[in-house]
This record gives sequence, structure tokens and C-alpha cells, in this order.
Amino acid sequence: MTLLYLDASAIAKLLRTEAETPALEQWIGQHGGMRRVVTCDLAQTELRRLLHRLGADEVERSAAEALLNSVARVRLTPELMAEAGDLAPNTSLRSLDAIHAVAALKLGHGVSWFVTYDKRQGEAAADAGLAVVSPH
Repeated sequence: MTLLYLDASAIAKLLRTEAETPALEQWIGQHGGMRRVVTCDLAQTELRRLLHRLGADEVERSAAEALLNSVARVRLTPELMAEAGDLAPNTSLRSLDAIHAVAALKLGHGVSWFVTYDKRQGEAAADAGLAVVSPH
């Protein structure tokens, strides 16, 4: 099955309209729709923090929860966290970005695309063997 792994930077564009939002929505539609989207548990924390920083109202926060509850999520295990700590050791890859990349890698060949708008994370994910895309 084709899976589309979206990190928090991509999911955020589905919650609040940004320049890339229409292209991302169209791209997801062309690749099987939201039923193919997967992320990891970390995205919930990242998106809640983002919405607080942006001063989101209850309607926006509820929409975010509904979106997150509608997609499959990779659980964060001690093994996954350890592997994330060792991903791309000689780079400036940030911890949370490494967690997303390893979560996608854990899904194996089922992940057809790793969707991110974070350049550094995208480079590390590509180096680890993931097909990376940032629809614009």
C-alpha cells in the first residue's frame, strides 16, 4: 500500500492556509488522499505547540485534533527513539526531525513519500533512503 508520511511542517499547512497549502492538498489527492497519510505521535505535540504560539482558537484546535485523529500514527518506542539519536550523526539534524525520519523508515517500503517543508530534515531523510517531496 502507498503511504504518504507527513511531518508536522506539512500537516501544519493543512491546518492553516499557507502559500503551499493548495499544492499540498492537490498532491495528496493525486496520491490516494488523506486515507494514505501517516505521521507519528510526535506530530500531535508539535502541532499543539504551534497552535498555541499562533493563538489558535478552539475551532482551529478542534480541527487539528480531528485531522490528527483521522490519520494513522507511528508509535514512539524506545527503539525508535534510540535509532533517531543515531540518524545522520555528522550533521546538524535536529532531534525532532530525526524522530520523524526514523518513524517513516520504520514503515519500510510502504512509505512512498516523505513530505516535509524542512530542508535539513528532507536532506537527512533522502540520505536515509526516503523519497522526499515538498509540494509547491
